[in-house]
Amino acid sequence: MKKSNLLLIKTNLETFNDFNALALAAAKALAAAYPRLPFVVVGYRPAPNPLSVLYSNNLNLERLGELSSLKTIYQQLGDSFDQVFVPDHVSYDEKFILITKKQELKKPEIKAFIEDWRALHTILKNYLEHHLAEQNMEYGNQISQLIHDVDALMRLWKDPAQQAERIEKRLSYQSNLNKRLLFFVRDVELLKSRVNIKELIDAVFEAGEFKSLKDKIEFQENIERESIEVDLELFNMALKETLHNALKAAKNDLNKIEIKISKVTVDLHFFLNQWLIVTIINSGTGINPDYLPWVKTPYFTTWKEDGNTGFGLAICQKILAAHQGYLDVKSATDGKTEVSLCWPMIENE
Repeated sequence: MKKSNLLLIKTNLETFNDFNALALAAAKALAAAYPRLPFVVVGYRPAPNPLSVLYSNNLNLERLGELSSLKTIYQQLGDSFDQVFVPDHVSYDEKFILITKKQELKKPEIKAFIEDWRALHTILKNYLEHHLAEQNMEYGNQISQLIHDVDALMRLWKDPAQQAERIEKRLSYQSNLNKRLLFFVRDVELLKSRVNIKELIDAVFEAGEFKSLKDKIEFQENIERESIEVDLELFNMALKETLHNALKAAKNDLNKIEIKISKVTVDLHFFLNQWLIVTIINSGTGINPDYLPWVKTPYFTTWKEDGNTGFGLAICQKILAAHQGYLDVKSATDGKTEVSLCWPMIENE
């Protein structure tokens, strides 16, 4: 059975956050589906030399590089070639041009491929616009909160002699907040290593405040012998953030903490199919159901008077997202809070 156009493009797609990467994946998919098809994909962007050859199949045109006009290409190809645009709307600042034989552009299967590529381009455009809007809103909220915190500190300085203790506490809070905020707003760069799962988990509990929790770890059968590819430092950081919250909610009562390590296999196309699930359960104060939608939001905390910045779960989620994982938080009616860190183990090819 012949693979669908979307699956062919997905197979060649390295990242779905860049129009050029999508165009290159589409070109490679077209070449794989129709090896003898002569075509060239040209990218356009507003610039003095706006055109550049991204991919050439059976035409040997990659050497042309950046161009100011399509005339150079048509001088080599002749009148038997024609072009279509992706997308087909003239309002886009960035677009791509597929040039191939005129008779090929009339074939239903080529038309269908072009429409699928256009559809993916539109989806990516909508995603990027939505992501940018969300990002701007998030940064706006963070700047607003940061200004509020700095303003509170400035008010304390009006009477430093009387407010010395509060100023010292506030400065400590602000220093901690600044470090966490800087980590949160910067891009996460992964340095992955393959490591045994038991060794990975044990390393978090070898020393420090979490050493006493090591006996609470429950491994699913056989998972201790498996391995996973993660950034070791960031894995350690994410798990410690979650453990710190659990201990605080349980008021350091170890009998109220459970830690479960398991693997889940999902048999669905297009999805990561094996997951390492690290679940921390605490029977402490619980989470108000009204707060659940906000617990992974920067600055959200019910413990600000204790110096908490509200970045613990936000940082944890950012680290997981960089690994293509996710953070799941559940609060049961019996007061238990269950936080699951879901790490992808194997990605579909």
